[in-house]
Amino acid sequence: MTVTLNERKSMDIKQHCEKLLKEKIVTIREFSKLIGKMVAADPGVLYGPLHYKALEIERDRALKLNIGNFDAYIKISEQGEECLKWWLDNIGHVFKPISHGNVDRKIETDSSMTGYGGHDTTFNRVISGHWSSDDKKQHINYLELKAAFLCLQFFCGGVQNEHVQLYLDNTVAIKYLSKMGGRKMQLNELTREIWEWCEKRNIWLSAYHIPGKLNTTADTLSRMSKKLNDDMEWSLHESVFNCIQEKMGTCSVDLFASAANHKLDQYVSYVPEGHEIAVNAFSLSWSKGLNYIFPPFSLLGKVLQKVTEDQAEAILVAPIFTTQPWFPRLLQMICSQSYILPRMENLLTSPRKKNHPLVSMKMGVFRISGNILFVQDYQKSLQKSSWRLGDGQRKISMGHISKNGCVFVVKNKLIQLNHL
Repeated sequence: MTVTLNERKSMDIKQHCEKLLKEKIVTIREFSKLIGKMVAADPGVLYGPLHYKALEIERDRALKLNIGNFDAYIKISEQGEECLKWWLDNIGHVFKPISHGNVDRKIETDSSMTGYGGHDTTFNRVISGHWSSDDKKQHINYLELKAAFLCLQFFCGGVQNEHVQLYLDNTVAIKYLSKMGGRKMQLNELTREIWEWCEKRNIWLSAYHIPGKLNTTADTLSRMSKKLNDDMEWSLHESVFNCIQEKMGTCSVDLFASAANHKLDQYVSYVPEGHEIAVNAFSLSWSKGLNYIFPPFSLLGKVLQKVTEDQAEAILVAPIFTTQPWFPRLLQMICSQSYILPRMENLLTSPRKKNHPLVSMKMGVFRISGNILFVQDYQKSLQKSSWRLGDGQRKISMGHISKNGCVFVVKNKLIQLNHL
């Protein structure tokens, strides 16, 4: 069952919109009359508030500038024109269902000043993330709304036609979601972005309050984000990264990054943040372009396996840990000149830690490929090792470290890492 506007009311709003679009500059009183008609039509227009809340903000701003004088004039902005055009295009066929059906999914979200968390209680999935330095400057009401949006994108990114119940412990965020906007410009714009994202997927949101003492899972996740992401936030010094790009090639995407430390405009994050091109690098194909990879050290074995499977090309930043099981495999995948990174105090930094605790660690940057033909072509250009048959077997593949760099032996070929 649905509610629709009668033809007379629809035509009245349409004519009023056409008049204001034609005149461009009207009295605040005339502008307010149209807003009043739109608000009155709300019971029969499903997404109506998304397209008149911005008009209310314009009206309030104009009244403030004119000390409450409704006979003063207001110039309709570009955003205002977009709202009026939406009503013109849709007023003749819009409706509003009386019920949105049974709930398909329940999600609890929460935000702290350090991060956010979410719990899909229906399918028992969780997510946590941390705020960038710019996000941390925002008001908690904005962060609560953004946390809800990021959790929706993560849990519902691949679904359509669902009724989702959101549970938050922030009453302002609930109000904005329930009313599809409000009088604060920044909050209204974010709310509109959330609802437009849902509208494209035919997802209906119902927002409810959950006491903070009951929202334990999401709250814990939002405060754990600092601990969970410390080892994922290390970043190369900007000048070193630029030097790598000049000598080794320009990368197209940063596969292991976040809003706080990404080196390229296109990056893949660990969790949804709003500006990344994708989430979870291992869920993507790496076969196109030159990838920049600086992963947590614990993932290096898995990264090399993925490069091999996708026959990808990458510039990989990794420690020179010669005794690790993944290191010989890394040497066998080098397809171009690689380098030792310079020793400098601030080579590796993170948003929460000043310098890396492993101060004596040697770091390298490697051009690697999963395509065996590229690797073989590079190895053909290398000098042969002078190690003779019958000599005792070396314990590790490293020959020596000198002023010129590190020398390794792979398939009787010498691979030398020069200093960057």
